[in-house]
Amino acid sequence: MLPLLARAAVSFHILWQALLLSCLHSERGQGSNQISIRIGDASMGDEEKVIIVEGRSDKEQIRKIIDEDVTIICTNGTLGIERLEQLLYEYDLDHKQVYIMVDEDSAGHKLRKQLARELPHAQHIYVDRTYREVAATPAPELATALLSRSIMVNPFFLA
Repeated sequence: MLPLLARAAVSFHILWQALLLSCLHSERGQGSNQISIRIGDASMGDEEKVIIVEGRSDKEQIRKIIDEDVTIICTNGTLGIERLEQLLYEYDLDHKQVYIMVDEDSAGHKLRKQLARELPHAQHIYVDRTYREVAATPAPELATALLSRSIMVNPFFLA
């Protein structure tokens, strides 16, 4: 359990990022004047977050944008049954907050489907089909997508 001051700092950080996202959406005409923020134990970092991506360049792109301690697993493409079982066991994925963020191509769709079957509790983060690849997606687009799943990002990338 975090000390009271640390919890307040985390709450402020979450509120600040939600406000920045709200402003970003308002500038684009996609948002409203109200923001909905989930403030609870899960968003306070009590549950470890894991993002599963396809390639090393995806991992590097996401790593520079996020502003919290998140494990990023690189699958290097599709997974065999043994490798998937190894990841499930090694990272204890059944007991973590898991996010799947893969490319918008046939290999990415296949991997997303495979992971969704094994990790039904996982949340999906999508990149715009225009960019096809996570690594090719502009940082502000990735930051917005990550923040939409309550993953804290560096506000620099929201502009």
